[in-house]
Amino acid sequence: MSRDGTPLFLGIDTGGTFTDSVLFDPSAHRIVAKSKAPTTHGQLIDGIVESIGGLSIRDPRTVSLVGLSTTLATNAVVEKKNRPVGLLIVGYEQDLSVPIAGVVTRRVAGGHRVRGEEASPLDEKAVRDFIAAVDRDVSAYACASYFSVRNPSHENRVEAVITKATGKPVVLGHRLSMDVDADVRATTAALNAGLIPLLAELLDAVSGALRRLSIAAPLMVVRGDGSLMSETTARSRPIETILSGPAASVVGARTLAPLPEGADTIVIDVGGTTTDIAALSAGVPRLCSRGARVGEYRTFVSAVDMHTTGLGGDSLIDYTDPQIPVVGPTRVLPIGRLAERYPEITERLARIEGSINRSARYQPTDFYGVWTLPVEGTIADEYRDALERVGTSPVGEAEATDVRQWLATERSLDRLMAAGLVIRSGLTPTDVFNAAGLAAVGDREASRRALSVAARFMGITPEELSQRVTDAIGRRLFFLLVASSLGAETRDGFSDFGILAAPAAAWLRDGTNSGGVRLDIGIERTIIGVGAPVDLFVSPVARRLGADYVVPEDAAVAGAIGAVSGVVLARREAVIRSFGDGGFVLFTPEDRKSFGRLSDAKAAAMEQLSSLVQQEIETGPVVESRITGQWEEHWGGDEPNRILIEARLTVRAVGRHAAAE
Repeated sequence: MSRDGTPLFLGIDTGGTFTDSVLFDPSAHRIVAKSKAPTTHGQLIDGIVESIGGLSIRDPRTVSLVGLSTTLATNAVVEKKNRPVGLLIVGYEQDLSVPIAGVVTRRVAGGHRVRGEEASPLDEKAVRDFIAAVDRDVSAYACASYFSVRNPSHENRVEAVITKATGKPVVLGHRLSMDVDADVRATTAALNAGLIPLLAELLDAVSGALRRLSIAAPLMVVRGDGSLMSETTARSRPIETILSGPAASVVGARTLAPLPEGADTIVIDVGGTTTDIAALSAGVPRLCSRGARVGEYRTFVSAVDMHTTGLGGDSLIDYTDPQIPVVGPTRVLPIGRLAERYPEITERLARIEGSINRSARYQPTDFYGVWTLPVEGTIADEYRDALERVGTSPVGEAEATDVRQWLATERSLDRLMAAGLVIRSGLTPTDVFNAAGLAAVGDREASRRALSVAARFMGITPEELSQRVTDAIGRRLFFLLVASSLGAETRDGFSDFGILAAPAAAWLRDGTNSGGVRLDIGIERTIIGVGAPVDLFVSPVARRLGADYVVPEDAAVAGAIGAVSGVVLARREAVIRSFGDGGFVLFTPEDRKSFGRLSDAKAAAMEQLSSLVQQEIETGPVVESRITGQWEEHWGGDEPNRILIEARLTVRAVGRHAAAE
């Protein structure tokens, strides 16, 4: 309780660059305190403690709820940095190519048919052989069995075998979705497995930070649809935190923006690693009709219909093409921030500028620096040797004098970056804005020098390079804003405009028209900008589109506000099918049962799912909840010979913490 007896909520938003914290009074709907600290990737707990510590919480007992949102899962998928996974696909007719970094796939015999009958016995020997072959190289396992949503027994058996043999996490496709699309279910399971170790590290860090600060409040985590789930659920289903950070920003922006209730808006959240855009109609965000898509992957995760792209303040600028710089999707440390720790970088950049090799294969502003020193005695010999090769000051190929020695250093860098001990730094939009005097992040002189080096490498002036980067950002955001408003996909290119591509490009660049065609493209929605660098990114594009543009007063911490503003939600699905023999089969996440009457099958489905969602929601700090069920039925034929094709039940339990009422 606070001084006047009012409970307070602690919202934490851990992004790729910064960790934001807010202390929120839910009864007065106001921010009591806010704080920001760099996200410390090597030791997440340090940045979290620093961020929460900046709130100056006098009495930890005033905090009654902690909410966490994060972009770490989204960033890992976009940057392809998820942990290695062993994926078993059971009963598939052909091999499945899962285009996810670090996923090793093996097809084994087994699987079921559409009614749940076994198609072929599970080949347990092949399962054990796969484990023996890959276990030393993977952090977790996933299994997707053909028609496991009709009978999960083979997936359950695979889980038992892997658990006994390894003790590592196992993700089963049928527990994530009741959809019959086997390929997407396998992709979702593999992504989930690769994220379990990452989210566990974050949750361990948050829990450790709370203990260190004597905060005993329960911890909730934001899902991709903006609702909250318990820490226990998040640990087992980290895939549901995909788009957690962006969803929290949407909820937070809606909470903070002084707009009429039910207004049509677009929320754009610009962070260090990604830009996320969502449209709200009548004040309600659209949800993905077929599951969240992040980067190139479509999943079965319920989430806000979000356009996410690898574009942010810390996106690496690739300027090896002398005409068109590419911004993102790789996140690096801005040169300005690198110079805070290593001030000598500014002088070294000046020397590099005096001896530019424009035919080189590398970018002269790319550096690698030791960012986290390991605790003595905890580092493997291979990492210790690599650290000795890299040294204590940032290294870059531009200063290398021995090619073979540099190649050996590169191999060391790959291992050290994977271990989180070394971080890559390079020219970013943050540096460009620093050099222009529009931002003040780290050492602005180092940013200015890096821009000058890159411009000389390209054979243009720093002002020209700055404009080309700004234009590249503007083009990306233009496509995303228009596509989000229309609810359409975009390829980030003018090809979507067909014969109007050239006039559209000219109009976007400087407002001119060509070829006798006049264009005037606008958005009739208010754009709400959140995230620290949002105004620098979005303002020029909003003006070009003639859209109303609002940046709420506390826009920089919208994600942290959203982390404690959502409802607590648990959801389960079941399916009833009739196969023409007069009976009905109920398929739930864990079993299947036959019934002679549809009404009995429906009653059993509602009872079983209600129990499951109630159990899940009771793992969090919910005082009271409301359970609802919704049926979607598909029938074939005409009366009186109508036949049920499928009836799908979705049961939801929705609750709030007492202080939020």
